[in-house]
Amino acid sequence: MAGSGLRLAACLVAGQGVALVAVSGVELASLNASRVGLALTTAGFFLVCGLGLAWAGRGLWTAESWSRGPVVAAQLLVLGVAWSTRSLPWLALLLAAWAVLVLVLVLRRSATEALGE
Repeated sequence: MAGSGLRLAACLVAGQGVALVAVSGVELASLNASRVGLALTTAGFFLVCGLGLAWAGRGLWTAESWSRGPVVAAQLLVLGVAWSTRSLPWLALLLAAWAVLVLVLVLRRSATEALGE
């Protein structure tokens, strides 16, 4: 059974997934004739990534062992994005804090034991 830390991590990861799906929708809403291909591929990329993160969040919620790998990889990517947005300190700190919190929650001993059952 998943502990409360793992459940919190699942909610945070699912939130990231929802945010990426929303970014996909915003990209589609800004579609114009001069950049149809770019808008569609970008929206598709964010949609697939968002749905994948939401699925991994569900996996954390149900303590499925496969879910930790994609979540850790995604959080490392988010840390890279945070670094690249350091010209907007509030955004960089938000992204970095969110990613570090998820990493701490999924790499704790209790999460490891719950995912190993």
